[in-house]
Amino acid sequence: MTGKLKTRVNSSGYRQFYDEREGRWVFTHRRVAEKQLGREPLPGEEVHHINGDKQDNRSRNLVTLKDSIHDRIHQEDPDACFRCGRSGHWAADCHATSDFEGNDLDLDEDDFDDEWDDDEWDDDDEDDF
Repeated sequence: MTGKLKTRVNSSGYRQFYDEREGRWVFTHRRVAEKQLGREPLPGEEVHHINGDKQDNRSRNLVTLKDSIHDRIHQEDPDACFRCGRSGHWAADCHATSDFEGNDLDLDEDDFDDEWDDDEWDDDDEDDF
């Protein structure tokens, strides 16, 4: 019989659970982010609670950010874009090729809308435009 999941809120206000397999306390928001990403957050990445509630670990409330952008959101500009760290637009509308520090942003297929799938466009259908 499996025991009850041990949970707690740490002194910083984050929810944690005890992972029996790993033998340690794990931040719930980081585990949810792992499931979203399909991997652990990398060094230099932070998991951000969009609504500011450290105990709201719903996947739609979490986003993984570069640590410099995460710091900027918390210290300088709470409305900064989650992707590039600049003000004036949201991540969904971001077309930047560099972040607010001038670092190149990695562009991969996940950065583009699914509606722009090449398989859906063909050269002989004039109704595409």
